Amino acid sequence: MPSVLILDEPTTGLDATTSFLLLQTLSDLAKRHQRTIILSLHAPRSDAFGLFDKLMVLSKGNVMYSGRASDSLGWFEEHGCELKKETNPLDFLVDVTSVDNRSTDREDESRARVATLVQAWKDREQEQPASPAFSPVAHTISRGSQAGDLDADAGTDLARPGPIKQTIILLHRSHLNVYRNYGQLAGFLIQSIGIGVFMGLTYFNLQGTPADIQSLKGATFQFFPGYFYLTQVYWIYKFCSDFIIFDREREDHLYSTFPYLIADFIAYLVPTTVPPFVYTVIFYCMSNMRRDHFAANLFIVVANCICMQWSTQGLALLASSIFRGFPQASMTANAFSLFFTLSAGFSLTRVPVWLRWIRYISTTFYSFRVVATTQFKGRTFSCEGVTGVALSQCDGDNVLRGLGFSDTPLIVYFAAEIGIILGLYILSGLILQFYKPGGVKHAPGGGPESRGKESALTGDMDIVRGQIDVEIKNVGFKWIRSGLPLGLRKAEEKTILNEITTFFPAGEVSAILGPSGAGKSTILQLLAHRKLNAGPGAHFEMTGDLLFNGMPATEDVRNAVAFVEQEDDYHLSALTVRETLRYAAILRLPPKMSKKRKIARAEEVLLMLGLKDCADIYVGGELLKGISGGEKRRLSLAVQMISDPSILVVDEPTSGLDSFIANNVMECLKEIARSGRTVIVSIHQPRSDIFHQLDNLLIMAKGGHAVFSGKREQAMHIMESQGHPLPSLWFNPADHLLDLVTVDQRHGKTTDSRARVDGLIDFWNTHREKVDRVEGHQKSEAATVPIVRESRFTPIYIAFPVVWERMLKNLYRQKDAFWGRLTQPPFAGLLLLMFYERLRFGPTGGQDRIGVNLQSTGAIPFVGLICGIAVFPQDRQIFMHEYRSSAAYSTTTLILAYTLIELPSQIFAALLYAVFMNVAVGMQTSARIYFEYAVTIVALQSMGESIAIIFSAFFNALGIAVSLVSTTLSMVVQFSGILSLSVPYWLSIIAWGTPLKSTQHIAAGICTAESGEQLLQLYSFHDRNTAKLVGITVGVAVAWRILAWAALRARLPPFKTASALDSTNLFKMTHDAVWFSRPRKYGKGSRQCRLCAHQAGLIRKYGLDLCRQCFREKSAAIGFVKVRWSAFRPVCVY
Repeated sequence: MPSVLILDEPTTGLDATTSFLLLQTLSDLAKRHQRTIILSLHAPRSDAFGLFDKLMVLSKGNVMYSGRASDSLGWFEEHGCELKKETNPLDFLVDVTSVDNRSTDREDESRARVATLVQAWKDREQEQPASPAFSPVAHTISRGSQAGDLDADAGTDLARPGPIKQTIILLHRSHLNVYRNYGQLAGFLIQSIGIGVFMGLTYFNLQGTPADIQSLKGATFQFFPGYFYLTQVYWIYKFCSDFIIFDREREDHLYSTFPYLIADFIAYLVPTTVPPFVYTVIFYCMSNMRRDHFAANLFIVVANCICMQWSTQGLALLASSIFRGFPQASMTANAFSLFFTLSAGFSLTRVPVWLRWIRYISTTFYSFRVVATTQFKGRTFSCEGVTGVALSQCDGDNVLRGLGFSDTPLIVYFAAEIGIILGLYILSGLILQFYKPGGVKHAPGGGPESRGKESALTGDMDIVRGQIDVEIKNVGFKWIRSGLPLGLRKAEEKTILNEITTFFPAGEVSAILGPSGAGKSTILQLLAHRKLNAGPGAHFEMTGDLLFNGMPATEDVRNAVAFVEQEDDYHLSALTVRETLRYAAILRLPPKMSKKRKIARAEEVLLMLGLKDCADIYVGGELLKGISGGEKRRLSLAVQMISDPSILVVDEPTSGLDSFIANNVMECLKEIARSGRTVIVSIHQPRSDIFHQLDNLLIMAKGGHAVFSGKREQAMHIMESQGHPLPSLWFNPADHLLDLVTVDQRHGKTTDSRARVDGLIDFWNTHREKVDRVEGHQKSEAATVPIVRESRFTPIYIAFPVVWERMLKNLYRQKDAFWGRLTQPPFAGLLLLMFYERLRFGPTGGQDRIGVNLQSTGAIPFVGLICGIAVFPQDRQIFMHEYRSSAAYSTTTLILAYTLIELPSQIFAALLYAVFMNVAVGMQTSARIYFEYAVTIVALQSMGESIAIIFSAFFNALGIAVSLVSTTLSMVVQFSGILSLSVPYWLSIIAWGTPLKSTQHIAAGICTAESGEQLLQLYSFHDRNTAKLVGITVGVAVAWRILAWAALRARLPPFKTASALDSTNLFKMTHDAVWFSRPRKYGKGSRQCRLCAHQAGLIRKYGLDLCRQCFREKSAAIGFVKVRWSAFRPVCVY
């Protein structure tokens, strides 16, 4: 246990009772075991005041009081701030030191008060002498231990766990993390099988012909880069994500660097050996590689493959240890990979002298020699029908001599690979140990274009909203997971909600109270119609009814519900608070409102929720420190409040907020409810004045049981009748209620508290039928007021400019991603130019040109992949969030905006890349060839980004998406026909579905010399019409982008616009309205109207049996404004 324990908001997210118990535990720990505990708090309950020995009260970085807690109230009373009766003293301290900027008068008054208190404390510090120095201690400070007896003698030196113990602990943690991530394990296996099969098809069943020998040479080289380059992308992403936690834990000195690396390596040992083994066996057998001494050769290749896997991990680790950002780390690793690949001696036969040293630190160089030696050494190919000089290529030893191989034993190559692996891990460990990249960066304030632009208009909302009462009727909710045969997994069932019945009227604030795990968030998600994830092999089962104005939910009701979730990570990190709200206002408010009035509404909500001080600060994210967590919580609430919805559902609106801001937020919600809206919230730690602002309560106990439902005033009477009165007048009633329904898990108190909770549950279940469920609720006329149809879909002519501007601004401010998109292709071209220099026209000229073609067409799609993964997931996340809310816009809008943002950077990068790889390298060129080459580079990068979009659309876990995207791209590269001359015909036809095939024809067609013609003939490049090939390339790239649009659209739920009417729901609603409102019943197929007995013009569908007039009246009563008649069915007109 550490001697000094520092906690930042330890009670955030906890209910009031659990928070108090936690503070009691910390107080006991400090007093009984002489520990120094320092913590920050936002909203502590009143009885926690006595637990604190000292208090420091801060306001905007200024000290307003620091000293004994018992003296704090007296100090503030001396300066005109007197504590009122029945007030939480801690809430009082927060209130008097906060600035209320919801209006000018309040802001001026509160700022003056805060300034006076700050100056008073400064004067006191100047008047009083400095505090006496601490007396020297009699013993030295020793390194504490997290294990061991807390009551050990002070003089005992309790050391932290050593390296071995740290490794064991970290290994256990990593092992659980790895083997519980089933999606990742499945991704590893699918990746190895998929790449193995496609590599095998690319080099399928190689024989002894000269063309197959050439293909075998390509197979021995591409055996590993084709697989491990894509795994490198995943490992970079994995390490960049893991190092966020690693950096934080290292700052806390939890462990050393090398135990962490060792534990991580061992934990991934099986996932990093089995998939390479599977890949090697599939590829080796399908390509018909050497079969004599089969076991020995296969073992050598498998061992070499595993070494390559470990070296790939080491290279990814090295890049991630230098740069924490994925774009920079991937660019660094790509540069190293390019160096290693080109120095291996295949795609470039003559490496420049000043770069040849790179081969000796490249595992690609050694692995190529290991595999090629096993396949060609001492082997003679049949080469039927081949005579003369060409027959020399049928001797495997001649092939090795042509590649420049020596007779070095294979064990030397393996020793070099192992040495490189150890070197990469040791170097990475040293960098992680001593180099601090800075971790989370602090965001600057917003740019001058947004600062201070406050609208002078008033944000009047003249939108007509219908009042909607919400009723929960006998709702049960269960999680069910089926079992597996042979006892592999037992069937499980867990009750989340247990027959909940309650009523939330319009025009009032209704709150759900209860401890953690009571099912509060589940109820809110059901009301908001959010899809819940049950996990693999499991599903949810719901019983009962959710009624809105007495009717089941329709699309109109769903559009009228705004849901504020607990997660606030969907905001774009590089936008300011003001920009976020303004863009949300333009997207969420009706098209008929002018842009100025929408912006004025955003400013109004910004002031309403006290966001003025942080209005021009970036929102921030994982690696960018922006606004605080409480400010981000208010921002999420503000975004939903902009549209002034009929039903506002808020999950923990006060979580992470100080008590003053929490009270302001609840006052805003109260004002919203007074305007006729239905406000439903869940609250963990309500202060007493917040509790009195609530109109209705649903109190729940753990396990989804209701303990009370009704008016707030009745709750205390019910509890008093069961022998649980309020302890004192000043005690917070909300804390008292939460204490009663929470089981105290401390030793000796569990039994009594559980019995108390069970008694309250039984009492409510027994008396619920006797007490009128809606006693005290005066149902408004909302039940008879039509639910006005509201379109939540923003037209493309409004949404596109907003989405485009927002995405561009967010990308530009993320300098790493922005410059990475611009510089990665030119940087890759510059590195290639370093190796190829000026191409020659000698014996190796043709091979070198094919190498240039290979590197250009193979590397650029991966550059697009990296750019897409670095940017698109954040755009997808906010798109999915807005699609479920009142800011929905089309998939076309998102894809079009994303494409128009990426296209200029792609064109600029491609033009620079073509300068290096078409002009400077010495390829045949002209103005036409140069621009055709640049266009193909744009198409290749676009295809890479399209594939990234496709997989990111379906997988929220980016690790799986990265693996699958890389796998797909690698497969596309392999069967494009440049590495193998033996690709099956049907596979070469499929290859035309990617820009790679036509791009290689374009690039190869640049060389038109006589030897070039022979080379083109060898690769079966017969069509030399580059203009046509450019057209095919662009067309295929566009097709991939359309496929990306379709993938993202398929991920979304069906969307119903305002003009679309679900006639089934309409008939069903009218049918239910008739049956429930009319006691008289007729048999099915009756020939007269059920309501008026009229016998003409009946609607018979769904057993309605209504005449036109009765149907029209009932339809209007349940929320449909106008009804006209078509030939077969009624259709609503809006």
